[in-house]
Amino acid sequence: MDPTTIHKRLRDADIPLVNARTSAIRHLVLQGPPSVVAEMLGFRRNLEDIRAR
Repeated sequence: MDPTTIHKRLRDADIPLVNARTSAIRHLVLQGPPSVVAEMLGFRRNLEDIRAR
């Protein structure tokens, strides 16, 4: 199953996609340190962290 198929099925089931994504990220953060999870997901550090360096 590819991401497009999953997206379509969630949308067709009236599952709010933003809420599903947020919930999945929250679950991941509970499993490990937020900084490690953020790096794994490709999130950039916030601007304040960059300026502090």
